Formats: sequence, C-alpha cells, structure tokens
Amino acid sequence: MADGKELGHVCDMIFTSCGRITGLVVPGKKSFFKSFTNNENLFIPWNNIIKVGSDVILVELVGSATICSTEENNELTP
Repeated sequence: MADGKELGHVCDMIFTSCGRITGLVVPGKKSFFKSFTNNENLFIPWNNIIKVGSDVILVELVGSATICSTEENNELTP
C-alpha cells in the first residue's frame, strides 16, 4: 500500500479447518532469467489485507509476506 507496487493476481486462498481465511497466495513474478517452472509464491496473511475492492486488494506488507514454494501436490510449504 505504501509504494503502490503490483504483486499480481490472487491464485489461491488458504483456509483454516473451520473455514476462516488465513491468507492469499500470489504467484511469483516471472522474468527472462527465471525458469517458467518457477514455483515460488507470495503468501499474504489475511490480517495484512487493508481493503478489498472490485478490481484491487490493498495490502500492507512491512516484512510480513512469506515466499513459499509449491510442491507437486500443490501444498504450500514455507
């Protein structure tokens, strides 16, 4: 929110066993030097979500986002 940086499109939501949202997952940025099979994602904790709009989600990421890698079974591991 402080710098207006675009993180990407939400690709997954993480829930507790009770159905509460714990966070959002955004795919890692692709670049020419990174492989197209890059499996690093950004986990954004739900308590860092400032506002959800129709075309944007504002988040505060002061050192709280976690880079996760997805394994072949599509589970997130920090």
